[in-house]
This record gives sequence, structure tokens and C-alpha cells, in this order.
Amino acid sequence: MPLGVSHSQGFSSIIIPGSGEPNPDFLEPGTNPFETAQQRRETEVQSLLQKLQPDMISLDPNFVGNLDLASHEQRMKEKDLDRKPEDKVEKLKNRGRGRNSALRRHLRKTGQKNVIDAEKMRAREALEAMNKKKMEQKKEMKKNYGPALERFAVAPRTRY
Repeated sequence: MPLGVSHSQGFSSIIIPGSGEPNPDFLEPGTNPFETAQQRRETEVQSLLQKLQPDMISLDPNFVGNLDLASHEQRMKEKDLDRKPEDKVEKLKNRGRGRNSALRRHLRKTGQKNVIDAEKMRAREALEAMNKKKMEQKKEMKKNYGPALERFAVAPRTRY
């Protein structure tokens, strides 16, 4: 398509190939001025894939079909190597009151109400010792308050 140019000595026409093409090829990479960000990203990926050799895209045949047999818990344990082992008695100390007490919750979750083992005995002893300590503190507070104010004595709540 010729292009007209005026200058000091008159008018000249020059030929520029492709300048007057009525239907530009927007599918060619980098030529679409109206392309969205997603289209631009897609054309970039396509151009990169065209540069790769076909033998580089193949899968490893030994990898396909293998299963990861490790469970989720095992993977989490391997991830947390610095973690201390969980002490169930300490966990029971952060307990509720009444029907949802820690010992009953523990028994309900394990489903072994009639089974007595060392861990359960240790948990019971810890709870009894904690209750005994609170009762002693309440008696001490009643003694300190005297007969007139002893009804206001409340065992202090301890957080473990």
C-alpha cells in the first residue's frame, strides 16, 4: 500500500508492505492491541510451550501409578519433629465442669467406661489432688476471713 509524504520539494509516495492490510491477524502473538490480561498470559504460555522440545514434556514412567501410602497423621508427625509428646493429664486439667467434665469427656470419647488402665488411674489421681488442693485453699480462706465473712470465701480458680 503506498503512503503519501509531503516535503519541501513536493509530494512523494513510498510503499510500505502490510501498512494498509484491512484484516489484521489478531491470533498472531503480540499483535492484538485489545487483548485482556488472561489472553496475554495464555499467549505467553503458548509461545513458551512452542519453544520446548517434545521429548522434554514426557512423564517419568516409573512415577506414574505409584501411590503415596503414608497417612495424613504420619505426614504431620514427620513435619512436627520438634513437638513435645502430648501429656493427656495436662490436657485433662483444662477441663469443663459438671456433665462435661474432663474425665467424663475423656471416657465418652474413648468409649471404655469399664476399662481401668494406668493412664486413667493417673488422670483420676490428678483430678482428686486438684480438688483436694482447692478444698484446702477454701478452708484456709474461711479461717482468714473469720466467722462473719467466711460465707464469702471461694476457692480460687487455677489455670493449668
